[in-house]
Amino acid sequence: MIRNLDHLRDEITFVLNNVDIYDEQAFEFLKELSVIVVEMRALKADDKSVPKLCRFLWWMFTGWSFVVGGKIERKPDFVKDMFEAI
Repeated sequence: MIRNLDHLRDEITFVLNNVDIYDEQAFEFLKELSVIVVEMRALKADDKSVPKLCRFLWWMFTGWSFVVGGKIERKPDFVKDMFEAI
């Protein structure tokens, strides 16, 4: 799993450094995903980053925002849309 996380991080870094991303939401999504991958790489069972990871994954796949305190209106396949926007 660690190698997979390293590979994902490398791919995200490549895209962020080599592709002009004009969609601000897609750009922020990639940056946040990059941070989460780095945190997951060093994750321990008692680590404080576990809740942050869980909140991010929950937001990404359900559309629920802990910041807003409710569901964010968006298309059903948000992750696919973000990658297509890039």
